[in-house]
Amino acid sequence: MVELPRKGDLASLRSFDLLAYVDSVPLSLDGVSSILHAMPNLERLQIVLEPSRQTSGSLSLEPLALKHLRSLRLSWLMDMTSLDWMHLLLAAPNIRELRLARCSSPAGGFQTLNVADLPFLEKAEFRYIPMTVLGLKAFFAAAPRLRKMTFKNDSETYTPFERCEFQEELYSSMREIAIYFDGSQKGAIDSFLPFIERMPNLQSIYLTQCSVSKKEVDEGVFAGLYLLKSFKLVQSAVTGSYLGSLFNAATSLKSLFWNDSVCDSPLEYLNEQALCQLSTLDFRNVKLEPSILDAFLQRTPHLQHLILLKVILLITEKNPSLMLAPGSLPELVEFTREWDTFTALSADDCLSIIKAAPHLQKLVLPYYFLKHFSDLPDGFLSELKVFYGNKNTCSKPGQEKKYRKLLRIAPNVATKG
Repeated sequence: MVELPRKGDLASLRSFDLLAYVDSVPLSLDGVSSILHAMPNLERLQIVLEPSRQTSGSLSLEPLALKHLRSLRLSWLMDMTSLDWMHLLLAAPNIRELRLARCSSPAGGFQTLNVADLPFLEKAEFRYIPMTVLGLKAFFAAAPRLRKMTFKNDSETYTPFERCEFQEELYSSMREIAIYFDGSQKGAIDSFLPFIERMPNLQSIYLTQCSVSKKEVDEGVFAGLYLLKSFKLVQSAVTGSYLGSLFNAATSLKSLFWNDSVCDSPLEYLNEQALCQLSTLDFRNVKLEPSILDAFLQRTPHLQHLILLKVILLITEKNPSLMLAPGSLPELVEFTREWDTFTALSADDCLSIIKAAPHLQKLVLPYYFLKHFSDLPDGFLSELKVFYGNKNTCSKPGQEKKYRKLLRIAPNVATKG
């Protein structure tokens, strides 16, 4: 049972969390409606139920009853009907943020909305939400200012992206999209591509546990990606030709984040302009041939931030180590290699990067790597301000000795860690 507080106690409330974790009695939606009616000035609402918790009754709210609400987050409301969703959304037409996780029937509620019924919604997140084509299209039509969209799906809540007939006017406001798939789902392969390939104004794409087997790219695909600034790929598999087409179209790409993903090299598919505007390159948990990393770095003359965490270079007779030309990364100000592992990028490879980047301002390396820098001239890293290392890897006298070596090449540095 939901105990009804006195209305005067709640009228000035701005934020409300209803966390119903343990009670086995069904949560009364009628009671929730009464409480929300007593909160006309509410700006933030979160309701989280225990996964096995049921609800009873219905949600009945008048239009504009929650007109001041800006953030709405609901989790595990598994008995909501389409009518309940309609009442809730029409009561809160001014929300800016909507997050739904493990809730039932929102697609039916979306279909009851008219165009621009959610005129101020900018950010939406659907996690394990059953969705339909009509529901998805109705949602986009109702939210003309939607900028950021996150989907997380499994086999039971699969979103039917591939059946969404593309209508540019529905997605023109979209700037960021993130798509997650749990585990390996054969049905998820390539299914989301038609949904994002023709979005005209995307600035950020984030794919996690996605699988792209597509190799050929149709004419007109990625035509709007010249505005793309950030591309993140995590635990995914993508063909090199598809990545190459994406990078060729994304002429304004500034940030590339690549974590634990298996992909063919896209380098052979790139045109001359691809990646040339990149300012941040972040590789994590990947294995690369030195020549591939070389080729990436040679394409990025404006690179400012280079993060290589748990990157293993596959050394061969043809590719023994990095071969960067001195001074070839003139704008690089940060180079980060984790300090607590011995199996990743070697000291010689790190030294090659440092020689290519004389204007470094931040350097993260194992402390013991400093002994390999003896051939660098005095003051070579005169602009270096911060050095992060792991002093625990050597004795205090050893620390002092290595610190003197660092000061010789970087007289203005401060050490941390």
